[in-house]
Amino acid sequence: MRRTILAIATILLAAVSPVGAQVNFDSGSDGSDGALVIADSETFVLNMNLFPDGILNYTSVSMGVSSRLEVEPNADNTPLTILVQGDFAMSSGASIDVAGGNSDRNIPGMGGPGGFDGGIGGVPDVVTVPPGAGLGPGGGIAFPTSGSPIVGVGADNDLMRPSLIPLFGGSGGGGAFDDGTTDPGGGGGGGGGAILIAVNGLFSMSTASGTDIDAFGGQSIPGFNGSAGGGGGSGGAIRIMAGEILGGFSLNVLGGPTGGTSFNSEAGEVGIIRIETFRLSRNFSFIEGRGYQSLPGLVNSDGTDLSTLRISSVGGVAVPADAGANVALPDVIIPSGVSNPVAVEVTATNVTPGQIAMVRVNIGGVTGSVIEASTGPLAGTNALSTATANITMPAGVGTMAAILSTAPLVRMGTKREVAGLDLPRMKLTIDGEEVTTVERISILGAPDEVRYVTASGRSASYPSPVN
Repeated sequence: MRRTILAIATILLAAVSPVGAQVNFDSGSDGSDGALVIADSETFVLNMNLFPDGILNYTSVSMGVSSRLEVEPNADNTPLTILVQGDFAMSSGASIDVAGGNSDRNIPGMGGPGGFDGGIGGVPDVVTVPPGAGLGPGGGIAFPTSGSPIVGVGADNDLMRPSLIPLFGGSGGGGAFDDGTTDPGGGGGGGGGAILIAVNGLFSMSTASGTDIDAFGGQSIPGFNGSAGGGGGSGGAIRIMAGEILGGFSLNVLGGPTGGTSFNSEAGEVGIIRIETFRLSRNFSFIEGRGYQSLPGLVNSDGTDLSTLRISSVGGVAVPADAGANVALPDVIIPSGVSNPVAVEVTATNVTPGQIAMVRVNIGGVTGSVIEASTGPLAGTNALSTATANITMPAGVGTMAAILSTAPLVRMGTKREVAGLDLPRMKLTIDGEEVTTVERISILGAPDEVRYVTASGRSASYPSPVN
């Protein structure tokens, strides 16, 4: 008896939010730092030495017209984390600056908070001083002290994750060297800083030009007398989490530009911008960098990827990685020699072993039959585990889905780690009732979904976000 699993239907498990249900976000702010109000045209310098962990707990934040928030990094150069109980509002022309610094001839630029300094420019004099590499995981390379000229290499962001966990800024550009002169080469630009803003209510930004959050990399200024320039610092990280976001003018994590001489250095790589909200009521005019959008609070606290769950084989037949790529063809055809019950293997990543998944089969579409069976406990490691469900299936064409219901999926109820620091709990609610379970739903050939469920059974579903 031949059974065909065809990954075409998305009707399975299309959970619907109850009428009027609203999922709300709790930043975890305890409000201990009160309200931050920056007046019109005021420049407020935030001394992070007063906040060694880099975390500020406000009741609300209000930035007036043409106001400016600058940051003095603390001794540990932690990222800036702003937790807000109420709303966060940026008026016309308001700006937040966590950008990397420009180099000053052979003196490297400083990284923004959570970012890294550039490399020093080399000095080809009686006593040669070699150029320095940029600091940070993607620091620009310092070339050997030979050849003329040797320009600095821009910093990259290969290790900066789309999740922005752990949260860190950009790396510094490499220093330059020019042994054809006695002039020092240019220093590298500093890496852009890192900022996390988590808001219970509304995050709003004016659309007026000049209303910005800047975490771009520092520029590589040429060395003395136009000698070789250093590398640009890479862009930093901006992560905004809020129940609702009213986008504004610009979020900027571009890499630092080149020195602008005949000995141009390399620009730094762009950073990452991450927007996490249930309601993006207005988009931003400019997202200058790599941008990602998802629901708030769905990134694991330990820096690993989000959990995944997929059906890996049915009746001993492997499920292709691109299941559903061609909806006109079945993904799995079970040979007639396979007898019931049919073994269905599921594979999970970043899920605590011992949990049990459910496999649901729909034969015959909307009016057909639905068959469900639970797997045994997932066995393996947190990184990779498997389990099997045995299902008695009739002949025919159908769809198959795997469901894993697990609160630890998003580390709910635990502290959240950002750059080695513990943040207070960030919880989700539906109409004021706390979410107790999160279900990841994997359907062959369809995008994953994440469904929130409260203790009373209220639920809301959304597409699975990018990790």
